[in-house]
Amino acid sequence: MPVLTHFEPENHMILRTATGALHAADMIEAMVQTLYQPPFRISMHAIWDITDADVSHLEREDLLTLVEHIRNYTDKRGSGYKIAIAAERDISFGIARMFAILCDELPICIAVFRNMELARNWISSER
Repeated sequence: MPVLTHFEPENHMILRTATGALHAADMIEAMVQTLYQPPFRISMHAIWDITDADVSHLEREDLLTLVEHIRNYTDKRGSGYKIAIAAERDISFGIARMFAILCDELPICIAVFRNMELARNWISSER
């Protein structure tokens, strides 16, 4: 599976690291499985590290599928949490930004960063 999930309960955070070709179905599977893991708590923040993933094949419809999934799982996943996406490559960064824009109407906050340090700093900030 191209997505590994690690919980940091002390930071109220989920860290997801993706490698290889990353498809919408992989991301949805990782998000759903998270809900049934003992360390999961509603409204935990999340960091998606897609530095080593290939998302160049994702299209707008794939991103809309992800947005709809997040919307449909708000009752189980919570609201008011933050998702940081770490994407170093230009293509990954651009696709992640498009995803963040499509999520504007959701009750969560998403930001895209060029590295994990910036993503972690934002997740840890009070905003």
